[in-house]
Amino acid sequence: MQPSFRYQVKPDRYPDTLGRAVDDVVKATGAPRPLVECAALGALAVAGQSIARVQRPGLPGTPLGLFIFVVAESGERKSTVDAIFRRDLQELEARWMAEHDGAQHQNAAQVIAWNEQVKGLKAEIRRAAVRRPESIQELQRQLERVLAGRPVKPAQPRLFYDDISPRALLEGMQQWPAGGVFSPEGARHLTGQTMRDLETLCLLWGGEMARVERSRTTLIETIDTSLTISVMVQSKAFKQFCQSKDEMARSSGFLSRCLVINPESTQGTRTSGVALGNRDGLDNFLARLRELAEESRATIKGERSRRKLFFSESAQDELDSYVNKSESGSLVDAKYGAIRDWVSKSGEHVTRLAGLFHLLESSGDEIGEDILKKAIAWVEDFKGEHLRLFGSFGVFVEDYEDANTLSKWLRKKRDNYPARATWTVRELRQYGPVFMRAKSNGRLERALENLRENNIISFHSLSNGVELCYLRRDWDFIRLDPQVVKEISDREANINRRKPQAKAHTGAFGLMDSSKYDLL
Repeated sequence: MQPSFRYQVKPDRYPDTLGRAVDDVVKATGAPRPLVECAALGALAVAGQSIARVQRPGLPGTPLGLFIFVVAESGERKSTVDAIFRRDLQELEARWMAEHDGAQHQNAAQVIAWNEQVKGLKAEIRRAAVRRPESIQELQRQLERVLAGRPVKPAQPRLFYDDISPRALLEGMQQWPAGGVFSPEGARHLTGQTMRDLETLCLLWGGEMARVERSRTTLIETIDTSLTISVMVQSKAFKQFCQSKDEMARSSGFLSRCLVINPESTQGTRTSGVALGNRDGLDNFLARLRELAEESRATIKGERSRRKLFFSESAQDELDSYVNKSESGSLVDAKYGAIRDWVSKSGEHVTRLAGLFHLLESSGDEIGEDILKKAIAWVEDFKGEHLRLFGSFGVFVEDYEDANTLSKWLRKKRDNYPARATWTVRELRQYGPVFMRAKSNGRLERALENLRENNIISFHSLSNGVELCYLRRDWDFIRLDPQVVKEISDREANINRRKPQAKAHTGAFGLMDSSKYDLL
């Protein structure tokens, strides 16, 4: 069942250049608008992230890199949209690579000449030691100057990395302290090398010092880096990633640094015959991305100073008010209490988006209140989506559908066999819903745990070690998105509606406020 979708930035909240580009691509591809928005955001971040840091009172400069995950099934035009926004930047990177090859040849010639200089001075020092000892000090000073002028290997400029290990990523960013990990089909990134060391990725997100020992004598160390991750992936692969390694994706703080969406599918509603062509909105956006990428390159090479962006007085007041309001909403018993790890970084997410929007639209260093409000609108939508997707458990809708199915099965058996109040776990595996019978997939265990968490079933252990479960409530499992629940209730109009007294229930992927909805 497709989870309902809440993430939607209104057109008047767009920065103008970004909004017109998104409109062009949505019109031409029919892809989900949120998917297109996030692809554009990723391209903007990787192009402009090295240009500036955003200065906030009492805090270190905030980098502009983003970690973006779009969870969408096959057929949603992920590869098409990714190619549209990255094409020009990839061509620019290829040109940089060609220039770098020429610089490497020049550097190789310089190294040869430098080696000969060193050899010549060494030979003169050996001769002077025998014939003119008084000239050794002058020759030594000359050798010191030559050694200090050893040709430096030119750094290889990078915009994009493929599936790469954290160690190799650090090595690359030690030479060129910026880059992006992008993929329109990112399952192998989540299961491969890139996500093996989430703690290191968290450090790179914050521009903090990250290090790894290559051997006892070699240390790879980076600081003040800029990293963007923009990965599109199918839900099954992303779910496995979130649940792997004892949910390290969340406990390590990685997910709190991510902007994640799961857009509603547009398949079945798209029309063909609309060519992308030479659309002005998209062309203007791509041209601006090229300009930002060139400016980032010049900043890294030291040809221009890194800019220090700052908020205007009214914008800073607005940001402080937003952060304080977010904090109060993240109390354990408040609406966003289940994702307070993400909420704690909402101010950082706003700052990064505001900085990128400002670079896209303006030339000065002061970020105005209008740009800030646009960034806040986006973060609010990402926050609502994060709450819907993850909530307190960080698992996907399949688990809740399984729990709902098992609850219905138990209720049906109770109605058919009134004298039979309990079932053993073994009997459930043997006679229960077919898809729960395999031990290897763990779906029965997760469904039982979700039902027990909601006080819908209870367990009792017998002296012989057998566990019994019995149904405690008449209503179906409610850990479903409110819109999903509404769809179910529309199809099953003969089922009485009841409203639980609990303060909150979990949505399709997480916790939602149940007081606003009628549930089964």
